[in-house]
Amino acid sequence: NNSAKLEGNWVGKLDVTKQFEDGIKAAYPDLADYVDFEELAFVLDVSFVEGHMEITVQQDSINKFNENFSKGMKGIAEGYWSAQLARYDMTIEEDRYESGMTEDAYLNNIYATTGIDKMTVAMVEVTNTTLDRISQMEGTYTVLGKELRLWYTDEQYESMGFSFEGKTLNIVIKGEGFSLH
Repeated sequence: NNSAKLEGNWVGKLDVTKQFEDGIKAAYPDLADYVDFEELAFVLDVSFVEGHMEITVQQDSINKFNENFSKGMKGIAEGYWSAQLARYDMTIEEDRYESGMTEDAYLNNIYATTGIDKMTVAMVEVTNTTLDRISQMEGTYTVLGKELRLWYTDEQYESMGFSFEGKTLNIVIKGEGFSLH
């Protein structure tokens, strides 16, 4: 009985690092060589109890995501800037020294000049808004064979394939695999 196996509280990590890297590379091909994020992931608490479904995103994973995203974006800006300076046989350290700026002021100038600072702020706002919505998700669910059907409180319906491997519940969301333990 798949319904009985599904019942309970689950924890899962939704890692979107590859999707973010691919998205930035597609949107900004000239930055592709500098894209290298540490783990961009959210930890979700998912509850399936007596036909009721609820999802919450653990706050510390949101904070870690934002920290890693900001760090990765700054790495992109510094890599791009360094490559531009190399065309003039100059390093970031040499350019900073010639500018007379402190390291922090110099790096902030790079982020502002490349627009990375605005992109980072905008993305963190979008992420926080999206995760707030996910954290409020609840509704009802049914199981039909190997298909999980969710009806969210706002009447939205979603169907997902699922399977079990021991104590791991694998859910397929729009072609991407996601595991809960």
